[in-house]
Amino acid sequence: MDEICEIVPSQKENNKINVRGYLMVKDKMRNNTYYWCCEKRKENCRGRATTILLDSLHYLKNFTEHHHSPQASSNVKVAKTVAQIK
Repeated sequence: MDEICEIVPSQKENNKINVRGYLMVKDKMRNNTYYWCCEKRKENCRGRATTILLDSLHYLKNFTEHHHSPQASSNVKVAKTVAQIK
């Protein structure tokens, strides 16, 4: 458990997470375990991830493959820029 996932600021204050190049949104959390689903879930992507929050860092616990290629590199830059502007 050494893969750390980056939090990405969101315009609506529902932060996303970058997991292996995929942007994911929080589905639910229980204690220090967070469950994430792909932001393209409405396009029928079943990609999911589970992280454990330790010392303010999200450590990847489980990862389910997506049906599309990673898109986060450019989207992360855009999200961070928009968050800074606001």
